[in-house]
Amino acid sequence: MSYLLWAELAAYALGTVGGGLLFLEFFQMPPYITYNEDRDRYRITVMQDNIDEYTSLGRAGALMLAGSFALLFTVRLLGA
Repeated sequence: MSYLLWAELAAYALGTVGGGLLFLEFFQMPPYITYNEDRDRYRITVMQDNIDEYTSLGRAGALMLAGSFALLFTVRLLGA
């Protein structure tokens, strides 16, 4: 097997893991939202200090996806 095929398989694996991390990121409950089971209600307490748009899980997933696309582009460029 050639090194280009191994690089392409590594890019697919990296993209799969990154996509899975992003999937987990999108379905997390933000820390400023709490759920009260007795009243069946959500409570939002927003303060400027505790709002994070993304966690490190989502950032790592996005970086892995970007690296995967860059590696696939490089493989296609070298293989052509």
